[in-house]
This record gives sequence, C-alpha cells and structure tokens, in this order.
Amino acid sequence: MAKSLTRIAACATAALTSVLLLAGSAEAAPVPKWKCEGGSSASPDDPGGRDVRLRLASTNGYGYAEVRFIAHGEHIYFDNYAGENGRPFWMEMEMQGATWKYKWNLGPGYGLHHSYNGSFPEDEKVSSLLSTYIGTGKTCTNSSGRT
Repeated sequence: MAKSLTRIAACATAALTSVLLLAGSAEAAPVPKWKCEGGSSASPDDPGGRDVRLRLASTNGYGYAEVRFIAHGEHIYFDNYAGENGRPFWMEMEMQGATWKYKWNLGPGYGLHHSYNGSFPEDEKVSSLLSTYIGTGKTCTNSSGRT
C-alpha cells in the first residue's frame, strides 16, 4: 500500500509540475495594433468645404473606429466597430476661428454610433482627432477639413 501511495504521489507531483510549466509558458494576449486611414476631399455639396474621414483600423483582429466630418451641414459621425467587446475610443473636432470644440468618449461596445449636426460659419478650418487608449499606433489626426 505504501508503494502505491508513493507512486500516486509521484504521478500527482509530475502532473502538477506539467500544468504549472504549461501555465507559465502561456502567451499573453496580443496587443492591438492600429493603422490610421483616411483623408479629405472637396465636398460635392458645399462649395469650398472639405469632408474628412479618419479610421483607426486594427491590423490584428480588433476591428475599427471611424470619424467623418461632412462639410455640407457640418455633420459629424462617429462609429465604433472594434470587436465583440469593443474598445474605448475618443474623438475631438475643433473649428478654428469659432470657439467650438466637440469631444466624445465612446466606451466599449460594438457598433456604437453618435452623430452631431452643427451650424457654423463658412470657411472655418476643421481639425479632427481619433484615438484609443489601448495598443500601438493609436492616434489618427487630420486638420484639412473646412466648413
């Protein structure tokens, strides 16, 4: 009986050691990597206006977030499609010349959407920023928008 107990104890120790070694060698979750995409273009409906689109797109499976400024009517759209659990993002829009700054914090959640319909003087410069708290390459900016 003592021999059986010794064998059982030895097997249990070996099994526990294997489990601990495997647990210690487990890889950490990958860090999100973001790529800034977008640009600006002349507004088709607002002479002199420039529309802007910014997108932070993950290069390793975490989805994307997007901000759009449409010069005609000064519309702002902000969408978060960053995975099942989402990622927290924030965006800022600022009009040069007008004392206006708009900031959204869009917390975790898939498909969250916000929009804003402004009314600003024509020929104002628009600066946009889209960023996230998590990962690398996590800020996207563009200052070529125009009302």
